[in-house]
Amino acid sequence: MTHDVTKTRTSPPQAQPPMPLVNVGDRDCPACRSLGRAYTSALAHDGVYLDKGPLRGEYARTLAEGLELSVIDMILLDDMTLAAGPDRRNCRLGITCCLEGGMRWQTREGREISLATGHLLLGASASTGVCRLTRGQKARFVDLAVNLDGPLTAGGLADIATLGPRLRQAAMTPRIRAVVADILDGRPDDALRALYCRGKAHELLALVLDQVARAGRAVAATALPGDWVRSLMRAKETIDADIANAPSLAQLSRLVCLNEHKLKTGFKQLFGLPVHAYIIDQRLETARRLLQRGGITVTEAAHRVGYTELGRFAVTFRKRFGLPPSEVLRNATPLR
Repeated sequence: MTHDVTKTRTSPPQAQPPMPLVNVGDRDCPACRSLGRAYTSALAHDGVYLDKGPLRGEYARTLAEGLELSVIDMILLDDMTLAAGPDRRNCRLGITCCLEGGMRWQTREGREISLATGHLLLGASASTGVCRLTRGQKARFVDLAVNLDGPLTAGGLADIATLGPRLRQAAMTPRIRAVVADILDGRPDDALRALYCRGKAHELLALVLDQVARAGRAVAATALPGDWVRSLMRAKETIDADIANAPSLAQLSRLVCLNEHKLKTGFKQLFGLPVHAYIIDQRLETARRLLQRGGITVTEAAHRVGYTELGRFAVTFRKRFGLPPSEVLRNATPLR
């Protein structure tokens, strides 16, 4: 049984050819039929809520000029193997962000691709092939497809488009993770939801492209050897993946196979901050985002980003932003 998540429907762009989605164990799976209808819908905003079958949860999709945002927030009620046919999103840049659940699939060319919790996948769409899901597994994803031939190309997307068919996986920065959480957890009124999703889609795109551009400029500006840069990029991604439990310098050095001296000097040269300063900066930025959304105490925000001493957190926060965390919380705009 399904029902539309949107009560207000607007005139859409022209419908695209469908992408078959098949439950290998049940070719007549009603959940897949419902998802397929929502996926190929020509409405500007459409979706379904699944409450029976192997999947439970929500799939929603918003179309805007040059953008397509899909929100997947589901839990598997049974083991399931999905087979996806030819993807209709040719000539598009795909950005898939995993907040929870992770996923692994095999392309029709036999390539194994995985996406871990807290990471994003950037590149041409890789949805074709076979994906195996396990009972009890959560799937909380935000997927953004960007038309490379559309108006956004003129805004700097052309340089990113050179990725071509390649795929890049990276840890989401705290700011990107916060926007993905906003998209998944935000519940504006139905009449405003399409507008909300379009705004968040542009914000997510800007943050991801900024992350890619910064990394590219940093690599171009340094004379560090390629293998050294790759180790430093892994170090940053390790920190970003779990900012509250960031490893010590010694642990990080072992994880990326780089001695501590090279790690310290190279990290500052590549990213502009020493490792410890970068961790503090990202923790404070994450805490600020949490407090701005509300629904959390200052103590909870501090603990969530790795601070055990509330007084130290408050002093450091005020020094960084010029306001105490309690004031940021008082001015919060809670998500419904």
